[in-house]
Amino acid sequence: MNITMKISNVSYQNEFKRNDREGGRNPVHHGFLLQKDRKQMRSENIRNSLGNDEEETASPAILYWNPPSWFNKEHFLRQSHQGNLLCKDKCKVTFDRNRLDDADAVIFDIRPKAILPEKKIGQIWILSAMESPEYSHNDMKGYDGKFNWTWTYRRDSDILKMYGSLNVRENPISSDDVSEILKVKTGYVLWLASHCFTSSKREVFVRKLQKYIDIDIFGRCGTMTCPKTNRTCTKSLLYERYKFYLSFENSMCRDYITEKLFRALKYNIIPVARGGYNISLFVPQDSYINVKDAHVVGDLNDILLEVSGNTDIYAKYLNWKRFYESTFHIQFNWCDLCHRVVNKWKYQRLYTDIKQWWWGSNSSFGNACY
Repeated sequence: MNITMKISNVSYQNEFKRNDREGGRNPVHHGFLLQKDRKQMRSENIRNSLGNDEEETASPAILYWNPPSWFNKEHFLRQSHQGNLLCKDKCKVTFDRNRLDDADAVIFDIRPKAILPEKKIGQIWILSAMESPEYSHNDMKGYDGKFNWTWTYRRDSDILKMYGSLNVRENPISSDDVSEILKVKTGYVLWLASHCFTSSKREVFVRKLQKYIDIDIFGRCGTMTCPKTNRTCTKSLLYERYKFYLSFENSMCRDYITEKLFRALKYNIIPVARGGYNISLFVPQDSYINVKDAHVVGDLNDILLEVSGNTDIYAKYLNWKRFYESTFHIQFNWCDLCHRVVNKWKYQRLYTDIKQWWWGSNSSFGNACY
């Protein structure tokens, strides 16, 4: 079966040059979201890092009420500290619930479910989520009429946070020799998975795909192991040794693109993506293979065979790396969060039915999951 590959002819070089002329909190290049260039942010706001102790004392306080178990407090505090140096506005962060009455804003994560305290007049409540609705609790009784803002991975959130981002390289780099890259790739398709029963049924799709090709599965969902003590078996080395990586999400939900994709994009491997239906809004269309381009599982096998067997086609999936680089740590968007808290009277709103917003039945974007 001859598969016609969808490779864009848009010039990344022209798009890169245009970056200096385009502003915006999350500028769009090639139709996908980019984090604002850090160097530009630093030059714009470095003067704001010279505040005195009086200004620090006056900074509003943000209380994170119930961070999830996986939450990295040090990483969050590090981003907030960097944000206070780079951003126009400054805020303080605390995890101490005893400071509830002093907090200007309180963040409640949708998972684990929180027993909501009494809300102080004038206090901003923020609903936070990084898990999809499929893996968050459905009981949101008592949440209506309490929350002012949303802070999630979804584009229709008041404040956007993402599992990763693409950043414009300060200086474009030369293309790697793809023929040399392929020489060290002794493996074909890689999948790293420990969550084996998912709402997206990704495990079912993988079993169907295995009828056509060999897939090396590491983690609890497979038979292959990669001990942390083995220096020759790190994730980064695995990515370099395989041609394709199955970036399959546990939920088929709008905008739900996790670190699985952004991590793979960090390395010289082509992700095979299955997840949110609008993946190209977050990463270049030519950086991954979309499962949806295959009408049946067998077609996906044909696509992988064609790409892996043609050095020129494989190279086109890596060309974007000359001008952009991937970061696969959560981007909390601290500047936006703090700016809103400092200027909370400019951003007044109240969610009267936040469950409908979260599940999407009352959203102009459509249902949250499918």
